[in-house]
Amino acid sequence: MTLELRRLLALVRSEPADKSVLHAAREVLRCFNAEELTVLEVRSADAAIGPIESEVMLERDVPEPGELAPLETFILRIGDPVDAVATEAAVEGVDVLITAESQMLTQRLLRKVPCTVLVIPASDEERVGPVLAPVDGDAPRLATLQFAAMCALKTQRPLEILHIYSVPLGYHKMGRTYEDFAESMRRNAELKIEALVRQLRHPNLEITTRYVLVKMRASIAVAILREAQSRSYSQIVLGGRIRRRVAGILFPSISERVVLSSPSPVWVVRDRSEHSIGFLEAADVL
Repeated sequence: MTLELRRLLALVRSEPADKSVLHAAREVLRCFNAEELTVLEVRSADAAIGPIESEVMLERDVPEPGELAPLETFILRIGDPVDAVATEAAVEGVDVLITAESQMLTQRLLRKVPCTVLVIPASDEERVGPVLAPVDGDAPRLATLQFAAMCALKTQRPLEILHIYSVPLGYHKMGRTYEDFAESMRRNAELKIEALVRQLRHPNLEITTRYVLVKMRASIAVAILREAQSRSYSQIVLGGRIRRRVAGILFPSISERVVLSSPSPVWVVRDRSEHSIGFLEAADVL
């Protein structure tokens, strides 16, 4: 999975949250040295006539001498935002979609758009704490942690890895107590995370790791949100895969649950090479 972010797409809809989206998009453009930012405004058919309010927000400050002004383009579409974004992302090879949190629209975007998504919360409170990277106990993804480390380095923040694990049902069939099995899982988790952290080492990056035991996998999102609300995290970085229609409807993902309630901006990092999750896989991860 490449860590380069070249093409960015910001979704605006003539709403107050548009300014936060554009601000975040320009910060990503600056921090990650992206090549292109496309601002996509989508309107319903009954709102198609009238001035394009977003043009006012597209005005840039004059760059310093010698500084190249990043490329920005503006597109207006009429119709369904999800279809418009999916089409634009597929045609232009978008690396990151930046959008405001908007409940059902956000869920639909997460389930259909194949690229990494940055969701900006409704609150405009500035958050200046560490970058939080929650991972689960089964298969911590190096690609997600590499992305989180890159976010921390680019924004000059510490990285905090939150490893969440649970004791599987049926542990007693192995003749072990809950406490004993939990301790064994903790030790195994530490070995996995330590191996991953060694690959993230950088002289300018401070990394801390914490471990949280939850009763069941369905509680992972609750644990992440509890942590997110306890500190002023500047960003939260999650891994995520696209879910097929039935799986998405019946089993909302951990990333969806976190995105819809997080007080901090949330990255949902996607690897285009991974397959989408079907009904049985979705049921298995809960």
